[in-house]
Amino acid sequence: GNGHGHDHHANEQDHDGHDHKHHGHNHHAHDEPNVSFNVEKEKDDDDESNRRKNVLLRLKIASLLCLSFFLVELIGGILSGSLAVLSDAAHLFADLAAFIVAIAASHIATLPA
Repeated sequence: GNGHGHDHHANEQDHDGHDHKHHGHNHHAHDEPNVSFNVEKEKDDDDESNRRKNVLLRLKIASLLCLSFFLVELIGGILSGSLAVLSDAAHLFADLAAFIVAIAASHIATLPA
């Protein structure tokens, strides 16, 4: 069993012996220009447009993954008669709905006033 007395995560080092425990996840915080102080409006619009496209792409990939897992869990839950798997499929469906709302909102945000 697992009660053999040592913690697998006590030594948070990779195979090179580098400590990764205290590294943050926001690596680009200092690289992005502060939009409110920039005068070049066209450049900011392009940056914003590219960022929105990147976020949209990620949302669409997440939606496809979510949809595929949802379908697998739905079919698996029905075939196995497992309420736990079916309830997880329902949870995935709720996540998928949220992704779709976010994608729709992003498209609406790009429409002219």
